[in-house]
Formats: sequence, C-alpha cells, structure tokens
Amino acid sequence: MKTTCSLLLFLVLTLHIQAQEEIHIPGTERLLDSATSGQFFLLESSTVPPDVLILRRLSPTRFIVRYRDEIPKSKQNIPKLRPVNDLWKLSPDLLADYPANTIGRQELELIIRATSAAELKGLEQEGKLRILRTNAAWSTFVVRMNPSRLPELLKSPGIEQVSRYRKPTTERELTGFDLSANKLNAAHFWYPELSGRNQVISIKESKPDTTDIDFKGRWLPSINAAPEMETHATNMATIAAGGGNTYYTGKGAAWGAGIRSADFAELMPDATSLLKSQGVTVQNHSYGVGIENFYGLDAAAYDQQLNEDTSLLHVFSAGNRGTETSPDGPYAGITGWANLTGSFKMSKNSLVVGAMDSLQRVVPLSSRGPAHDGRIKPELIAFGEDGSSGAAALVSGTTLLLQELYQNMHSRPAPSALLRAVLVTSTDEVNAPGPDFQSGYGALNAVKAIELLQKGQYTLAGITENAVLRFSIEVPEQTATCKITLAWNDPAATANSFPALVNDLDLRVMDPNGNAILPWVLDHRATALSGNQTANRGRDSLNNLEQISIALPTAGIYTIEIRAGDLTTTQQAFAIAWQLDSLDQLRITYPTKADILTPGNQHRLRWEINSNKTGSLFYRSGNTQWKLISNAIQPGLSNYPWSVPDSLQWVQFRFVFTDTEIVSDTITVSNETRMVTGFNCADSFLIYWAPVPKAIGYRVYRLGENYLEAFTTISDTLLIQSKQNNPFTHFSVSPLFEKEKEGRRSYAFTYQNQLTSCYIQNFLADPDGPGAAKLQLELGTTYQVATVRFQQKTSTGIETVDSITVTNNRFFTRSASARDGLNLYRAIVTLANGTSYNTEWLPVYQFSSSDFFVFPSPVRKGAPLTILSKDPEAAILVLFDMTGRPLLRKQLNATTESIATTQLSSGVYIYIITRDGVKEKTGRLIIQ
Repeated sequence: MKTTCSLLLFLVLTLHIQAQEEIHIPGTERLLDSATSGQFFLLESSTVPPDVLILRRLSPTRFIVRYRDEIPKSKQNIPKLRPVNDLWKLSPDLLADYPANTIGRQELELIIRATSAAELKGLEQEGKLRILRTNAAWSTFVVRMNPSRLPELLKSPGIEQVSRYRKPTTERELTGFDLSANKLNAAHFWYPELSGRNQVISIKESKPDTTDIDFKGRWLPSINAAPEMETHATNMATIAAGGGNTYYTGKGAAWGAGIRSADFAELMPDATSLLKSQGVTVQNHSYGVGIENFYGLDAAAYDQQLNEDTSLLHVFSAGNRGTETSPDGPYAGITGWANLTGSFKMSKNSLVVGAMDSLQRVVPLSSRGPAHDGRIKPELIAFGEDGSSGAAALVSGTTLLLQELYQNMHSRPAPSALLRAVLVTSTDEVNAPGPDFQSGYGALNAVKAIELLQKGQYTLAGITENAVLRFSIEVPEQTATCKITLAWNDPAATANSFPALVNDLDLRVMDPNGNAILPWVLDHRATALSGNQTANRGRDSLNNLEQISIALPTAGIYTIEIRAGDLTTTQQAFAIAWQLDSLDQLRITYPTKADILTPGNQHRLRWEINSNKTGSLFYRSGNTQWKLISNAIQPGLSNYPWSVPDSLQWVQFRFVFTDTEIVSDTITVSNETRMVTGFNCADSFLIYWAPVPKAIGYRVYRLGENYLEAFTTISDTLLIQSKQNNPFTHFSVSPLFEKEKEGRRSYAFTYQNQLTSCYIQNFLADPDGPGAAKLQLELGTTYQVATVRFQQKTSTGIETVDSITVTNNRFFTRSASARDGLNLYRAIVTLANGTSYNTEWLPVYQFSSSDFFVFPSPVRKGAPLTILSKDPEAAILVLFDMTGRPLLRKQLNATTESIATTQLSSGVYIYIITRDGVKEKTGRLIIQ
C-alpha cells in the first residue's frame, strides 16, 4: 500500500529559552598563564556584549574575545573578564604539545590564518619563515619555519590561528563489489532515468586515470587537479560515477555524472567560485591525516563554504582508525572511539561516512565518533569491507542521483541540508533504535532515499529568532516506522570552537494524542562511551541534524514543531524529511531482473520487509516445482546467502511470510566469456570468444561516445570487421539465451592491444642446446589458415625447416639446426586463398666452439662489422693493420655490437679480443 502525507503549515511566535549542558575543552587553563599582550581576554558569561568580538569559543559560557574598538578604561561592566596569552591561537593538538614543539631542529610546517599577507611576507623577508603555499580564498598560508620561532609568530598581531600542516593520505579503497548492500542495484533498475546526468562530482585527492574507459566522455578538465595519477583516485571515481564499460563492477552509483578532480595537497576547501564555475555539486574526500579532535581552520572553512553555496555537499570518509586511540582532545586515551581522521571531518554541514560489510555491520577498522564536542559522527555508513573510502564514494554517487531527481522536479539545485536530511531519514536501522557513534543514523538505502524525495516527503522553510514553526503530516494505518529528521546548514563557528554549534534549532513531534516526542540524543561524555550505546530522547543542543523515529505509530495527524532560540543570523533556513515504512511492504531488492547470477557462486539474496513473523524462501527454474531454500527466515532478517546450482540457466524466487507472499522476476544465470584477437591486419580484424553453454546467440558491443553500445547479434563465436566500416577499438560480448535473456557481458577489451598482428600472435626463436634452436609460433586464430612454415636463412639462401597443415591447433613448436654464430629464423602463415603473412627474422646465437664471432669477412667497405659475445664483460677488441699498427679499440658491452667500416681502407686486418689483459680470440678479416 502506498502511503500519502498531507502537509499543513502553522507559524507561531514564542519565546524559546535554551538550556545547554556546560562542557569544556581540555587545556584551556594554560591560556591564562605568563605575560599577556593585553589585547585578548577570557570572557565567562552566558551573554556576549556587543562591543566585543568572539575569536574562539571554549564552551557555551567561555570565550576568547577582543574589543571591536578601543579598549574602554573600565571593564567592570563585564564579569569574569581576564587577560589571556597568545596560546589561544594554537590548534588543540599544537597547544597540547607546547612548548615541546618549539624545541629541535626539524622544521615545522604550519597552516596559518592571517588578516593580511603583508605581515607574513615581511617575516619571510626577514628569514624567519618560508611561505610554501597561499590560499587567498580562505586567507590561509602554508609555511615552514624553525620551531624556536613559534612564540614570536604567535605575538604577531595579524596572526589569527595556527595549525599543524598535515599531509593527507588516502583511506583504503573498496576491494569487493556489492552495490546491492545499499540497494543501488535496485535503484538503477527501478529508476533507470536517474544516472546523475547533468551533475558533476569532484574527487579531491590525486588525479584519476583520465583515460579509463569507464569515464569516457565524462571526464572534465580541472585546473585544480593533482599532477600525479593514483589508482585509489581512479577507484573512487569509478565507485561514485563509473560507466560500467570495463565490466559490470565498473558501474558506479551515478554512472552518468561528469567527473572532475581536485588536489588534496590543499587541505582547505577549493575556492567556492571555482567549484561553482566547474558545476560541482558533490565533492568526495576519501582521505585522512591522522586522528584529530578539534574544529580546525579547515572545518570552519568547509562550513562557511556550504553556507555560501547551499547546493554543494562535501562527503568525507570517516577513516580507517576504528581500533585506535585519540592522542589528545576531550576523548584522549579512550581506545576505539573519537578516532575520525582529520579536523575537517568535524565540519557540521558535511556528511561523514563509515564503513560496513555486506551484512550492514560496522567493520572494525571504520573510524568512530563522537566529534570533538560530542556531535554524532559518522552520520551514516555504506559498504566498504576494506575501508571507508569506497563507502564515502557510494554516498557521494547516491547524492548525485538525488540532486538530479530534485533538479528534474523543481528546475533548481537541491539544498544540501535537504540532501543530508533525506539520506539519514531513509537509512536502514543497523543497531538499536536511534543513532550511535559507530553507524550514525544507519546504513545508506539508495532506493528509499529516491522514493522519499520522489513522494515529496519533505519541506523547506526558514525560522527567525524566538519563533516556533509547526507542520503536520498524516501517518496512515499499518505504518511500521515513522522517521522525521531536521537538518540545517549552521553558520561556521570560529576555528577551534567548542562546541561548534552556532544556531540551535530544536525538533519536537506531537502525536495524535498530544504526547510530545523528543529527538534521539546520545550521552557523549567520555565516561559513557561503550560498545552498547543506547540512544535516549531529549533536547539536542549539539547537532544540526536531529531525528525522531517512532515504531508502530498510532495512525493520525502528527505535528512537527521547530523552535529557535537566540540566532546569530536574521533567519535560519532548514529542511525536514520524513519516512513512512508500511507493515505490509515486502519487496526483493537483489537480485532484480537486471542482475545476473553466476552458476556455482554464492549470492546474498536481499529483501525489505517489516514483519515479526518467520518466513520461508523457495526457488525454481522455468515451470518446475518450487524447491525450498530455507523455512526459517527469522524476523528482522533481510538477506540470505544462497549458492547457485551449476545446472541453472535462469531462476525465480518466492518469499512467503504467513499471509504475505511475493515472487521475483526471472533472473538470468550466466558465466561471462572472454574475447580474443584473432588477427589485426591492415584492413580488417577478427575477434572471437569461447562458446557459453546453452547460448543461442551473442550480442556484440562496442564503446561509443560514452558507453558500450550493442551493434550486432550473431550466432557464431567470431566476428570479422572492416576497419574502414568499424573504426571502434573497444569491444565486449554477452551470450543470449531463450526467452530473450541476455547473460553477463565480458570484460571490454581493445583488439589492438593484444599483441596479435595479422594472424600471428607470437613467434619465438631460442637456443635449444648445442647445434639446435627451438622455434615457437602462436596464431591469433586458425580461421582460413592453410599452412604454417618455419624457415632458416643460410649462406646459400633460405631453407624451409618444416611445413605444417593447420587444423584447429593455434600453437606450433619445432626444432631446427643452428651453427656457431648468428642464425636467423622466421615463420610464414599462408591462408586458403594463397595470401601469406610472415614474421620478422629472429636471431639465435650459438657459442659451442668460441665465445666470440666477428663477421662477415670479407665485409663491403662502409657496411657494419658485427661482433657476437657470449659474455662481453671486460672484453676489449683491438683492430690492427698488417704492419701491426692499432687502428681501433672498442670496449664490448653487449652480446651484439657493430663497428662502422666507413673510415677504414680496403685491405686485410687483424683483430685481437682480450679480457683482463688475457688474449681470448684473434682472427683476420678483409674489407673490400
């Protein structure tokens, strides 16, 4: 049953009094010691006077401030205002190591935020530091300096923030392939019109392989791309937006999107204007810099950017440090928690993605939350058994599909706050109800995310200070779960703020009986972290994502209430999304009709159901009787491993849960074949492949402008094409079965790169003991080949070693005689029509009677003289005329070398070859 929702809007202005728990960042007491500059103060107050500027937030009631104008003579109107030293400018990790990090010879690399470049350039001219890189968009500079100058740097008035520069490293990539774990296979099949077309993703790290055929026609030049190419970046681009040309595992989430690249050597965001001009709507960040627990310059910049461009979304991998311990910050020393890999991942308006296995279990290496101030991180998880890199790329690709859908529906970009709300509302629950610091709000479900947006189960609005907005939704009968999420792009906090939230909105839901339901919150105290966290309901003053979920809700009208207390902005925009799962819903998500199973392999069948009853699972092939797979599908189970019998050509599945039953589409079972180049001649080429059992034909594909395109169907297993009529180079083939079923496509291949010339794939000639040579020939195909001949060049001409009539064998080996010195051999392939193709002459050297040969003699004046050496090491040839006068000396370095005779007169000469002063060979030669 398809559920519907009605949306009503009520605006009520009320006073909202906030109550926040007092929390502190460690180490702040050090800011009060030693001499001070007299410009900066620690303010302890619940309100901030208008004549002071907040430079850093240490807690909800403790701030580092300075006066906006001249410092008044009396500060008695401000309680607890105390001078502080310059250490407040340091990021928490630098502060924790101060002053030890001012000692030593190893230079520091720092990221500095400064009010102007002039002051830093002046310090550079004085030789006190070196500016390595400037980011004008964010007023930051990467510098290198002697650690002893750090105190002096902090005293500079124009220096606002100082952080350690960290070199980014990629997280491990996705090594398996399973789009079905997050329902992306079903999204592709049920919503084929969505591919990410007209959307652009930026992969921020090294550059992908821009020649990869999975990006054909969709790679967009990027002036901010890294200079070097890495496989990891290629994998991330493939997972997010691969076209599936190479193989089915090369099809990414948004296979129609444009792809750009950005260099992650710059840890600060790329300029907003640049990303806008490039059309980028999602940027993927699958890298880290080590465990960091503070809201750094980069985090603040990312939050600022996502408020400047509300259609842009940044997606970060959580990291692969899930079993490690934070070295500093509020959660220092707690193993297995708060180990996200980078301060930029503390940004509020982005998404951080953890890794899960194919059973939706968080993998041990996936980094956990909370964020430095107790916020919920990661927000969700996706498949990535060997790391969180691929998980982030899957979420980035899914976001592109949602952006395309919203653009099609509204002719304008989707706000990123809405996309975050949709993605976390549509997740699959993986642990206890509510969020946790391992899996966030649950596992990505691409199908539910698309359907939520498609059904319009969301609203966008804005709220002013001290206002309350109310919305109503209708929850129908037989609803299993109702989830409601509030999301907003919060203004950027000042760097190193604790906590980072600036504008605090509050979500509350009233059920049809007038009961108030509050969002899920987590106990983020260091003492409360454990492996069995349980979310409770309460007011949330930390996160800019708040969610309420209700199991088996009473049918009726539910009122969503949004409250705003003190805002730092005139208005705060926000998004609400809701998900309604029906009790009678049962659908199979893998395999769909578009998925192909492999005989003999284990596949994990997947479905969605809301039932507390045990079920049964059956299969059949054709119109045969149903066979039982399992009659003990437990409540809550949504997948089952099944090994496909080798005998099946197609299969159907039947799911039975008491009074609910569903039968799947007919699914093809097929192996893929492999293409081979038969010949690559000047005017034509032949490709062929191994036959597939039970196939009645084959569909051949070639790589078009962007994707593989079917261009012919044949019953044979080989194809000859004219190069003039078919200039394409990449091909693939899939078997066809009865009932118009198509099997799995082969790997795409380039016939020109298979080392096969015109019929001849390989020819080798090697010594085979004294007086013998071994000749080996491999044909690309035997199609129309009549004979194969092996030939040897002798002093009297060319002799045929052997002539062979060809049947079906493509491999030939023969022995031939070989005299001392140089021997030359070739092979000739003759077709039935008399056309012949021959190999180049290949040399075989024999040294049974001597280690050196000098030939030819006589040699025509001007022609080269050849020297063969069994072992040329330390050997020297000296050429003398008949009077004993040395004319030429040559150090031998290779088995075959030559001497020009252009400068030598006709006549008789003597040569001597020595090794370490000992004569090895002497002889006479004649130049004519």
